[in-house]
Amino acid sequence: MVRAIIFFFLHVRFGFHTVDSSPIHRVIKLKNSSPFEIRIDWEMFNSIQDDKMLDLVHFCGNPFPRQQIGQHVGTEEGKPSMSDDNSTDCQPSFRVILKPHEGIRADDPFRIYPQQMLLPAHGQGVVDIAFHPTMATLHALGQEIVSYALGYFSIDQQTSNIAHRPTGYDTEPLRININAGITHPMLSLESDDEDGLHFIYPASVFIQEKQLVKRIEKTHHFVLKNSGMSVISFKIENESKGHFSVTVVSCKQENNLLCLKPNESIAVTVLFSLSFVDFKDRCRCNEFKEVCFAERIKAVFSNGFKQAFELSVKLDVPKLVLSSTNLEFGTVFLGRTCESVVLLSNNTLSDALWSLCIPSEFQSVLSANSNNGIVVSKQKSGNESIHLRFSPSSENIYKFVAFLHNEITGEIHQINISGTGSANEKFSDTWQCT
Repeated sequence: MVRAIIFFFLHVRFGFHTVDSSPIHRVIKLKNSSPFEIRIDWEMFNSIQDDKMLDLVHFCGNPFPRQQIGQHVGTEEGKPSMSDDNSTDCQPSFRVILKPHEGIRADDPFRIYPQQMLLPAHGQGVVDIAFHPTMATLHALGQEIVSYALGYFSIDQQTSNIAHRPTGYDTEPLRININAGITHPMLSLESDDEDGLHFIYPASVFIQEKQLVKRIEKTHHFVLKNSGMSVISFKIENESKGHFSVTVVSCKQENNLLCLKPNESIAVTVLFSLSFVDFKDRCRCNEFKEVCFAERIKAVFSNGFKQAFELSVKLDVPKLVLSSTNLEFGTVFLGRTCESVVLLSNNTLSDALWSLCIPSEFQSVLSANSNNGIVVSKQKSGNESIHLRFSPSSENIYKFVAFLHNEITGEIHQINISGTGSANEKFSDTWQCT
């Protein structure tokens, strides 16, 4: 009788589906090539590893009594309802049998329908297996679920006055191995940028036309994709008072939630906004080293689960190096000028905006070819020179400090200035200092 059934699928795979998504169905077709109507009773088992080796099955009478079937076998209208046992046995017997232990009876997360089906002679029918990916199942069985269904055969009509055909537990059942997975909803955020979700800017983005701007805004474009096998409903949340904000370009919405079908994607815009005040404060706290901002954008799904995408921005901070911070002009004849050069170098990826501050009481004594400028990054071979001229107006010993400001970071470099003014004509030929 087993050979009379042609089974089209022996192994059913549901794949991975998200928690609390809609039930997933797989339909299996069965064919009866025998001249008799065959009844199949299904039992569902979950495979669980334990120390048990045998199952003790006991029952009284027919373990699989015939049920009244509705309109169509294998459809929801044909859902079985229990009726009286049509067995010809007048006195039900009590039986005990031993079976190899492979799993435990369960109706979750898989349900087979109908649990009892009739296959007409030389006919066919279908059985529907439904997978319900619930949170309870995820906690109880884990992400990967292995189950199986056993179908036991019976022939109700008398086929011979001599031979007795085994039925129910006395037959070798049909076996359907079932695999499925449950996972939390997951989205992927993809970018064409090589840096992905982590961006690097030079701090000189704050420089425009040799002036510092109060705020910068940088826009990046991403694709948010549902790579799973279930429809996902979610909303996007930004951290309060954050530097990143996310805008979804267009997406289907239901109940104020964004909806993505399997393998569907939407365009997403991420805006990074930073004020120069916030940058400078962070720069001071970080001892004028590179500055990093990191925040999480959260996708909150309809079942309450949250997925975070960490976005970060690193700003490369310019660092000025002075060839000398002590300038000694020596003795200079009154009315003459002595010049010295300070070389500025920048070995970072960001241009540096600088300014020179000379105390007002010494501005008549010390001057420079420029009081501000930009030292470009190392990628542009960044170097610049400041020509400082010392012109004493009286016979005094001058000692004071000039300040060189890194306008982007706020770092200050001191240049110690010393020199003497003299009316002695032996210093009249001193025109330039090196």
